[in-house]
Amino acid sequence: MNPPQLGHILTALKAVEAMPICKSKFRILYAPNSEEYLADKYQRNNKPDEVATSVAVRCQMIEALIQTPTVQDFLMSLAYTHNKAVKLQASNVEAVYQAAVETDKRIAITTDKLIDYMIKNNFIKSGAAGFVFGLDNLIAMPEWDDPTPAFSDALRKNCVDLVILNRDNQLKDLKEKKVFDWILRKFNFNIHRELDDIVKRYMTTTMLSQVDKGVTDRPTVYLLPALPEMDGLSSSELKNAQKQLKKATENNNAEEREEAIEKIKKHGYRVAA
Repeated sequence: MNPPQLGHILTALKAVEAMPICKSKFRILYAPNSEEYLADKYQRNNKPDEVATSVAVRCQMIEALIQTPTVQDFLMSLAYTHNKAVKLQASNVEAVYQAAVETDKRIAITTDKLIDYMIKNNFIKSGAAGFVFGLDNLIAMPEWDDPTPAFSDALRKNCVDLVILNRDNQLKDLKEKKVFDWILRKFNFNIHRELDDIVKRYMTTTMLSQVDKGVTDRPTVYLLPALPEMDGLSSSELKNAQKQLKKATENNNAEEREEAIEKIKKHGYRVAA
């Protein structure tokens, strides 16, 4: 979420809409990564021109996106059509944790430590929480457990679910990267009905026999369909549109400027005249 954009907000709302569970109240925390994490990420990926906006500013941007008509209409639909009351909130939890461990440089903020911190400090409740990720993150998760399974252990210990949104043309990677094996060893696996036939094509008979055997003391991986609303929405696309607008304004190019403004609006922001 650097910067946050409408797709981030819609992803979590769509997850709530599609979740096959009978809860009527949900609270969604949008927690931007700390500036330190992003700076390290950009350095590792050789992106010297990328700048990490402060967590405080990104939280303000999230709160502004929550108030947009698109999001408010979605909340009304969830309430009246699906009987799901949803509270949305920006959270600086990772920045707070970063500041708390700043005196000890040996402590790296990893997702497993963040989960433990959020449980301990009542940001989320054990047995009643889930982390929302895109499918690309799921494909990488077995590597997060290498060399020690700290990530999956934190989820299992705190009974925190994973909510995964599909992305086109990546499902086959779940088999190639042995992600199915990792999921079925550690979690219950709930596949949305829209994906059921497609996903199971990539699974062995042994895997299929384990899918529907829910174990009570395990968290669940929920695999949900891709979101058509996310097409063309990303932080990278928003930044490119902002650059396009700046260049078009400098060159007095009205057509390019209008195109850039429309792209920015699609991401949930207004542009001053």
